[in-house]
Amino acid sequence: MKIVSRSKWFAACLLATATIAHAQSGGSAAATANASAPVAVASPVSAKAQRAANRQLAKNVRQALARTKNLNIVNVTVRAKQGVVTLQGSMPDNGQIEQAAKIASAVSGVASVKNDLTTIRQAQ
Repeated sequence: MKIVSRSKWFAACLLATATIAHAQSGGSAAATANASAPVAVASPVSAKAQRAANRQLAKNVRQALARTKNLNIVNVTVRAKQGVVTLQGSMPDNGQIEQAAKIASAVSGVASVKNDLTTIRQAQ
């Protein structure tokens, strides 16, 4: 008798658990799909990580400019902020200014280039 009672109790618990699980899911395939769908949570980039990324991008642009032959970058400053690179300073001629902007825009991670370079007259 005790075995029959325990079997009925176990079956009742199993049925109750299945019923609760079905009720929580809404009982439909759409509700089940929505319940199990991953939730995208935006993970904000910390200010420290953003500054490090900006420094690295500026460094990569400076290195690309420095590796270019016949490009005088002595008076050039490179700044980067969220993919936007700013070139400031002076260069001997307009051809070098255009070349510097082209080289900077080709560096991986550069979204746009703000070219604030000016020409300087060299003393003769």
